[in-house]
Amino acid sequence: MKRQIYVPFSLLENGQIPEKAVLLSRETKLGIQVGDEDDSRYGAIQVIEIPEGRGVSYDKQVRAGFIQSFDYLDEFSIFDESTQLDLKLPDGNVKTLKPRIKERHVLQYRERFYDEGSYSFLITSLVEKEKKILAEGVFEVL
Repeated sequence: MKRQIYVPFSLLENGQIPEKAVLLSRETKLGIQVGDEDDSRYGAIQVIEIPEGRGVSYDKQVRAGFIQSFDYLDEFSIFDESTQLDLKLPDGNVKTLKPRIKERHVLQYRERFYDEGSYSFLITSLVEKEKKILAEGVFEVL
């Protein structure tokens, strides 16, 4: 887990980080994260823990006919319409999936697999007109 000082947007003082947060950051040697305007998860300046790695969770093996889930979390990104999952099929073809659920910091993909074999995937998004890989992985359909 990564630790940071969290400052709710509502506590900014004329657009500036409050002195309390700056002092806490110096004392703890932690970075400062400012919340979005509509982020009401935390109501005070505090140290928060963020899952390390901004990762994707998925099953490394899935049975034929079952649904594979790809869940991607990144607390520091807001996903746009260019975000997609490119799935390389065992026959070499590539299938593109759009997220079933796309929230501020979460992507969820679901797909049913019938053909056995090894699959690889990339979750990508356009960042400043360049395709950026957010996550990648390999799994088996048995």
